[in-house]
This record gives sequence, structure tokens and C-alpha cells, in this order.
Amino acid sequence: MIHTRTTTSTAQSLRNGLKETHMLRTPIARTNDPYTSHEAAAYQNTSGKRQSAAERCLSVVIDRPGLTAGEIGDDTGLGHIPAQRRLSDLKNAGKVVMGDRKQYKGSNQSTWWPVGQQTLL
Repeated sequence: MIHTRTTTSTAQSLRNGLKETHMLRTPIARTNDPYTSHEAAAYQNTSGKRQSAAERCLSVVIDRPGLTAGEIGDDTGLGHIPAQRRLSDLKNAGKVVMGDRKQYKGSNQSTWWPVGQQTLL
């Protein structure tokens, strides 16, 4: 796969946009989840942990586009599942897009790219 690098100004714009607008508005807990799930979700939001994890994931996607959620989880120290959840938040916020699949530890996973990243197969 051939790709163009995200420009410095585009990368900074993506990072700033996430911090300035606090775009992580998607509910974490489902409406039929127990109250403990809603308490945990509220803590993730109010403590800033959700935002911080999303910023870490976005930074990796900008600096190393085309990685899988597993690879991003390894790079950030979050682990695969938490990274996947924050990448989903970033996708909903319009900061990242899913790309082609590639193998990671024996399974196919989607790759993640900054919005505006040009990819050519």
C-alpha cells in the first residue's frame, strides 16, 4: 500500500480539534445496562480517562497511520479492546477512518487512518 503522510498542520488540527471540542459524546453504557455500568461510564468521562486514552490513540494514528487496534493498543499501553473502543469514539468524532484489513496476532483487523489521509492501493 502506498500512502501520503499526514501534514504537520493537518495532524495538529486533528489533535487540537479533539481537545478543544471534547468530541467524545457517544454514550459508553447501553440504556439496558445495570446502573454500575452507567456509574463506570460517568467516571470514565468526568475523570478525563476516556479523553486521554482517545488522545493517545489519535496521536499514534497520526504518527503511524495504517496500524490495527491491536498494534495501537500495544503502542499506547491500553491494550487491544480499550484502544478499539477509543478508536470507535474517534471515528464517531470524525477524526479517523477505517482502512484495509491486515493480520495481527493471527486475526484480521481493520487498519486506522487519520481523516484526510490519502491511501492508494
